Amino acid sequence: MNTPHPRRPSRAVKRVLLLPVGEAAIPVARRIPGLMQAWLHVEPPVALLPALGHSPAEDEWAQALDALFSQELVNALAKAGLECERPNELLLWLLVSLGPEQGTDLAPEQVQAAVEQLTEMAWQRLRVHITPFVLFLAEPTVQEQLMAWCTSTAQVWGPRLYVAGPVTHAHLRLPDEEWCERAATAAAALVLSDPPDSNGLRSLASRGEAAQAVGASVWVAPLAALRTYLAEAFARRVVERLHAPAGQTPAQDRLAPQLRGVEKEMTALLEGMPAPAMRPNWGARRPGLTALAYLPDSLRREVTQWQEQRQTALRKARRDWLAARLTEWQQALKRTRQEMLTPEQAWPSLQEYKAILQRRREEALRCEQEVEARLAEWGERLEQANHQVERATRRLQEVCELFPTADLSGVLHMLTHPWRVTRWAWAYFVWLPQAGQQLLDALARQSRTRWQEATWHTLRQLYLVMAQDMQLELASLEQIEEALAQVAQRLQAPGRVQVKDLAPWTVPGLEALGQRFLADDAACAWAFLAGVPLPTWPHETPEALADGLIQTAMPRLASLHGWTAVDCIVEALPGEALGPWLAQLAQLAEPLWPDEELRAERQDQSLLLLPPPAPESADPEQNARRQHFLESAAKPYSQAFVQTDAIGWLRFAPVDVNVMDRMEWG
Repeated sequence: MNTPHPRRPSRAVKRVLLLPVGEAAIPVARRIPGLMQAWLHVEPPVALLPALGHSPAEDEWAQALDALFSQELVNALAKAGLECERPNELLLWLLVSLGPEQGTDLAPEQVQAAVEQLTEMAWQRLRVHITPFVLFLAEPTVQEQLMAWCTSTAQVWGPRLYVAGPVTHAHLRLPDEEWCERAATAAAALVLSDPPDSNGLRSLASRGEAAQAVGASVWVAPLAALRTYLAEAFARRVVERLHAPAGQTPAQDRLAPQLRGVEKEMTALLEGMPAPAMRPNWGARRPGLTALAYLPDSLRREVTQWQEQRQTALRKARRDWLAARLTEWQQALKRTRQEMLTPEQAWPSLQEYKAILQRRREEALRCEQEVEARLAEWGERLEQANHQVERATRRLQEVCELFPTADLSGVLHMLTHPWRVTRWAWAYFVWLPQAGQQLLDALARQSRTRWQEATWHTLRQLYLVMAQDMQLELASLEQIEEALAQVAQRLQAPGRVQVKDLAPWTVPGLEALGQRFLADDAACAWAFLAGVPLPTWPHETPEALADGLIQTAMPRLASLHGWTAVDCIVEALPGEALGPWLAQLAQLAEPLWPDEELRAERQDQSLLLLPPPAPESADPEQNARRQHFLESAAKPYSQAFVQTDAIGWLRFAPVDVNVMDRMEWG
């Protein structure tokens, strides 16, 4: 009959002394505190005494008693939500190994005397009571020795005797290491739970069956590891989503209009800005003989001074245009970066942003190459204009050299060559204005060509700045990608919780559980990214980023802190899968003593170890899970509540210490 049988107050544990008797009992005793700590998640209130010899170690006994009743231990248990069940009670578990090789050479009376001495010390020192229990570690070959010990100790301590041998109830012999581990598991389970009903044991003792063979199996619910796994899985999903390829729907591209509008604006600038005019013209210039000697240089100097006045305004307009375009470009790039990498309540679009930058950088470089080709054309035109200026200068110089000089020799030349006056007049009024105007026109064309070249150079400079800015931005994205890769590697590093660490959980079950508790993982991720924006990741350590993502998910998993081992296993094995699992766990708890044929029809007793029930105000789903768990345990059992995140079985079978006599009689 599956009736609840609670055996201890909630969140309470007992203080325990472990006293090995015999060499073979020492490795078993040493395993017990570690097992209990793994189940309780805190250092248990257990003290391991030195193996009992002919001379009791009273100093070590006193130190162990003081440690078990210290304020430090009480505080440590309180931090874990535990408390000692009774302040004036102490359990003493004797692990007695029997056998010819590593068994104890002490007589039962000597052990009883040592226990009485320890009991007296505990009372005198702390005013606490000691309740002794005995676990015999014995081979079936030492049946007579076991019978003698059981007969002697049962008369003194009553029916609190247990046996764990290397041969199971099904007559299977265990290797020494496995026997040691299973015996320690049984002992630890006995320590954390209460033994079966003592009245039943007394009835067994009256028939000579004073000892109980015991076996135990315990499944520790990986609740902390489960929460960590879900948080780490969330962190991995976030990193994968941040590094996901570009989607099918193109993101908003604010950079394309900037690139495509630049050349149109430059064309409008060229058309709307007046180039250097073809003036000053020759007009009514009448240079004297003295000025003719320096006329080409004076004209070039005059035009240069006039153009400088014009070029100042043109250069300023060009600089203002370039500054305005660069400002607009930087603002567009900044807005695009913000929308792509640090959006509000949305996922960053790292790969989309990278694709946009790559496309626009290629476009900017292509435009720069086109401008470079135009610059080459205007360079050739400027070279031609320079040649034209030089030719016009030489032509004007040749015309000026036709006239006599403005000194005495020139006057004498004019007086002695009167027939040249007509030629000089023609040269002065026709050839000189023509040559002068040609030089002015050549200088104007040179200035306009130079201005055009400078303007296209400005456009090229703008495209280069754009391409350089996008290259720098792409480099920063590579750093972000590297940071994401490092975080992903950190989340996959050895030591992280693996699915195999959560057995019997499966990947689909864990994914479904994660969807239940982290269904809004996008909002959770956005909250983290609001505090640690994606562009700042290269400046953070991978460890800090990984831990930050994990901690961000932990508040969403807060309800898992209220789970017990029952909730964990029911969620891991929904439906009818729980029954076979519990049956298999019970099979592993087979009593560690062979079943004699004379009493094969006698069934063993089973104690189901499970956490205490939740209060009545608990989540109805939690109560439903517990009910399903109890219904799935088909084997007849009683319940024992243990303060651990574990589920287990304790199975007992009577050991008939007088079986040898009956076999001889048969």
